[in-house]
Amino acid sequence: MDEQNNNFGQQPAQPAMPQMNNAGGTAMPVPDAPVQAAGAPEPKDKKGLWFVLLIVVSVALIAAVVVLVILLLPNDGTATIKTEVAPGQEAENDKKEDDKKDDKQDEEDTPAKKMAQRNVQREDDISRFLTAVTDFQTNNSGKTPWQANDVATFTRRYIDDKCEAEDGKIVADSCGDEFRDPDGTQYEWGEAISVPSTTPDKGVSVFDGDVPEEPDHIIYVRTSAGCGDKEGYVEYYAGERSVALFYVEEGGYILCIDNH
Repeated sequence: MDEQNNNFGQQPAQPAMPQMNNAGGTAMPVPDAPVQAAGAPEPKDKKGLWFVLLIVVSVALIAAVVVLVILLLPNDGTATIKTEVAPGQEAENDKKEDDKKDDKQDEEDTPAKKMAQRNVQREDDISRFLTAVTDFQTNNSGKTPWQANDVATFTRRYIDDKCEAEDGKIVADSCGDEFRDPDGTQYEWGEAISVPSTTPDKGVSVFDGDVPEEPDHIIYVRTSAGCGDKEGYVEYYAGERSVALFYVEEGGYILCIDNH
């Protein structure tokens, strides 16, 4: 009875229908389709799909990392790494960089450049001398120190109070450190020479062809004079108050400046 109740409402199992073979003979029974048990391993084709997906994701991640590294690289091909700088360290690093630049600049200073710098100082010194002459003229009715026959006062008051002068010339090595060539030698000047009015329009050479090749530390003074068009040439300029100064620079160039 119990067995009948347990099977109540259930359809009796249908026997498998025989299948006829092509020859019309006895039918062959059809086997039931296999049923996969719970917990059985997945088919091999599904595992292959997961493996392919893992490879694709890995390649994508590697490509992303490569792109990021390329973006971080500067032009020289090295990665930029930002590090924390301790307080005060940045200023110290900047000073070291400045010192390196200064050292490099010193190495690049060639002898020719240093010579040019010395000649610039000589030009400044001769300009100061001419300014002193002009100041003397302002305080002495326009007369030059040589016209006023007062070179000694001019030298001490307008050049260097330690300087001495005799016979219109400065005494060698009598000045202090204020009136010296960049090589340490004291400047001197000879007697002022007045340029005659008969001087050709093109001027004449101050050295008569015998030009020093290096500084002789002498300031050549010409009155009634102006700088000529050619290097080392002096021209006549009306009036004794007109002054032209000549000086041989390092390298042989003849500097000329005048007050008009």
